[in-house]
Amino acid sequence: MKICYIADIQNPHSRRWAGDFAALGHEVLVLSDADAPRGDSPPKGVRVATPRWRQWEKILAFKVYPPPYGNNRWKYLPYRRALGTFEPDLIHGMEALYNGYTTAKLLGDQGPPRILMPWGGDIACTPFESPRARNLVEFALHHAEHIVGNMPTLPDFLNAHFGVPREKVSGFSWGVDLAIFRDGLAAEAEALRERLGVPPGAAVVLSPRNFAPYWGIETIVHSAPEVAKRLPNVFFVFLTGAGDKKFVEESALWLESRGIRHHVRVVEETLSPPEMAALFNLADVFVTVPETDFLAQTLLEGMACGCVPICRDLEAYRARVEESVTGRYVAQPFGPESLANAILDTLGDRVRLREMSANAAAQAIRLDDWRTGLRKMAEVYARVTGREEFLIPASAQTGTP
Repeated sequence: MKICYIADIQNPHSRRWAGDFAALGHEVLVLSDADAPRGDSPPKGVRVATPRWRQWEKILAFKVYPPPYGNNRWKYLPYRRALGTFEPDLIHGMEALYNGYTTAKLLGDQGPPRILMPWGGDIACTPFESPRARNLVEFALHHAEHIVGNMPTLPDFLNAHFGVPREKVSGFSWGVDLAIFRDGLAAEAEALRERLGVPPGAAVVLSPRNFAPYWGIETIVHSAPEVAKRLPNVFFVFLTGAGDKKFVEESALWLESRGIRHHVRVVEETLSPPEMAALFNLADVFVTVPETDFLAQTLLEGMACGCVPICRDLEAYRARVEESVTGRYVAQPFGPESLANAILDTLGDRVRLREMSANAAAQAIRLDDWRTGLRKMAEVYARVTGREEFLIPASAQTGTP
């Protein structure tokens, strides 16, 4: 079958889905604003087309249409040209704000069935802050034949806030590649420890989310002085490769001013999945405290590696994080002080920490195998299109995401 994805090919989750379905023998085209990452190539069997704007389209999108959503509103025009002679059996748009309107408009009402995949803030945050964003997202939600997302309560959420019929929505875990994200990577973790200059025996707190304010990074940064004061052998590891450059610089200066920069390690480059798994194995705990979130891949990947999550109390997380069993929640009122206390309390009880680590890894094996998520997505494709060719035979094997 022919699948057209409207997605950022540089995003690892986009690459995962496109690559998985290409590995199953489908013909896959990704329409992406960006090319494949420098020095990398698309997944095997995946073709990428990068739409090119005409001058009048740029004027319409970036000058005439009120900012900042003109690109999202009008990019279906260059995307339609980029589609060329490819005649998809299914259009799958990833991220409801950036790509939702284009998913709905690409081939109009006479086009093939469309699936829309919200990712989090695109439906849970931005539409409630901007009427224009809400209009774009609402149009996309009501023009897609089906909506999928890694949030078990997604049907209820979309029905309550956007009037989307529950039967039009599927919420399930996308899963992780348990061959990569697993506990027991001692040698890989040790090599990474040496590379980062973290002393043996030191406690490691990992911040794996994008280094930008939305993801609660400022709270993590501001919790660090208190944690370092009470636990001198602690090290914070921040990933800044996908971050806001100005925010990264401001945070570094703030940490310098508090005299704890030596407690911080920064990873600027984009890590491969095996490197990310090694980092989760190195860390004792990881912190994920965004304003809103789904059942994030990062959360599941970390837990699969036996790294204990310390989380903001978000509805989606409750499907996997049970307090003091598979992870910890930050007490209210949420802020640097309560986060510091949660980190210190978790690291201070090594017996409970080991128990939570084992529970988290065992749960991932039981609930979050990526092959289960792939099979569920294929079933949605088959149901929406009426094409059984999308179904995955029980004997079928695909490459790793």
